[in-house]
Amino acid sequence: MNQEQFTLREIIQQRFEELDAHIAALDAVTIRSEVPSFLTTYADLRRRYEFEAFRENLEELQERVIVVEKYQTVMRFVIRQIVSVVVTVLTILLVGRLFLHG
Repeated sequence: MNQEQFTLREIIQQRFEELDAHIAALDAVTIRSEVPSFLTTYADLRRRYEFEAFRENLEELQERVIVVEKYQTVMRFVIRQIVSVVVTVLTILLVGRLFLHG
């Protein structure tokens, strides 16, 4: 048995590909007849699935962008604090030397 793990999206995509093959075979047989209503329903279902997958990917991207923005904001804050502390220490040392030697 295949030990490979699939995501739900990959499994659904695989099923859609199988359905595409079956519908293509049906189309070849019924090319001259009226298209059955289930083909239209299937096409709508497929479009809805693709739209939902796109929407999920967009939401995931948005969440990642928010995380990156928060990370950058935190990093900027930390860097500003470090620079402030370093400048304060250097100022104290400089002023201390001036008073001790002056």
